[in-house]
Amino acid sequence: MATSFTNAWKSNVEETLEDAIRNEFTASLPVFRTQNFKFRGNNFMTISGLSSESDNSMYAVIPNKFSIQLNFYFYDRKRNDITVQKFFNQVSRIEELLYSLLDLNPLYSFLLQSITYEDDDEFDGFRKAIFNIDVSNIR
Repeated sequence: MATSFTNAWKSNVEETLEDAIRNEFTASLPVFRTQNFKFRGNNFMTISGLSSESDNSMYAVIPNKFSIQLNFYFYDRKRNDITVQKFFNQVSRIEELLYSLLDLNPLYSFLLQSITYEDDDEFDGFRKAIFNIDVSNIR
């Protein structure tokens, strides 16, 4: 009998996050999954998986843990108080969306580990917020 393979990372974790962000922001915040990074548009997000761990043991319950990094880029050419306020409004909206994912699927628990902010010259006028997320499940 053939065994079907399901990529749990892509179908259950990454696509759930991507769909939730697209449902909340529609076309105003595109989400990319790419290894070759390029600045695209005025604001966008990238999803990258950092690691996944599985406890392969003889127990009936196998815990899985996925570490994800969401990068939110916001183009800020004016660099004034109004654009900083818009940036943090978007960041808080994304944070609220991530916390609402806790109720989405009872098999997976989304835990927002940290949010860090970067504003360097290397980003070509972009502000960056980095969301580190741990997603775990027990099957």
